[in-house]
Amino acid sequence: MRSSEISYIGVSATAMDWQSLDHHVPSFHVSFSVFKTGTGDITADVQRTLSNLDPADTAVSARASTLMTISDTTAAAISNPAAALRLNFTAVSGSANVTFQILQAGN
Repeated sequence: MRSSEISYIGVSATAMDWQSLDHHVPSFHVSFSVFKTGTGDITADVQRTLSNLDPADTAVSARASTLMTISDTTAAAISNPAAALRLNFTAVSGSANVTFQILQAGN
């Protein structure tokens, strides 16, 4: 099992860094939560990629597909393998902070 927690303070409309997952495990299960605090509003896409994110392979750029669009605190799960997840903030107003938690279980 692996987990990560990333906090974004004063978010702006941009795509965040990819958070790698282990897509080689035989039983792939990922849960994620997004927590919004502050007085601002956000719209963000939770995205996944199947692309190779090996930093040594500069010829590959990740192709994103949107799992869901969120505007407030959200929790969900995915069971289809993915190489990584990220948040892509498409609209931000006011002062918003976001925490993105990812938990991967598998054997």
